[in-house]
Amino acid sequence: MTDSVLDSPTYTDILNDGDTATLLSEWLDISYVTEYSKYWEKWVAQNDLDSTQKYIDDFIEMVKKIETENGTTVNVVYCLYIFSNTATQCVNIIKYLRDSTINHIYPLTVVGVEMGNEPYFDYARLIMGWESFEDYWDYLNGVNGVDAEYEEVLGDSL
Repeated sequence: MTDSVLDSPTYTDILNDGDTATLLSEWLDISYVTEYSKYWEKWVAQNDLDSTQKYIDDFIEMVKKIETENGTTVNVVYCLYIFSNTATQCVNIIKYLRDSTINHIYPLTVVGVEMGNEPYFDYARLIMGWESFEDYWDYLNGVNGVDAEYEEVLGDSL
């Protein structure tokens, strides 16, 4: 979303400028400021939560309640969030959902994974550094050390 040469922000720039459209536009392509601001607001709102509570655990508890109180099985389709997770981390999330020895709550029935529509949008391709669908496919499959390459760019989100 920047030219990564002339307008390459530092980590401090990103933290200090995130809530001000004028400051963002100094290093972020103006056409992405509104979309970026939505992500920023969600990120800031997470600070209001109890740091020991995870959304994923709330979800597991909800499914447990539905299944145990209704005697039914909930089939979960997980949509990968590849902006903030490497391919390896995505696999570990699915393992976490499925295995109560890992999540310590309840085993879910994950029947599918949605790869997402990230390659369709310019914003997604730019933020991930993809040139083609093949880059996306390689990322999803962890081909040729792609995890390490994108983790270097995006950082470790967990």
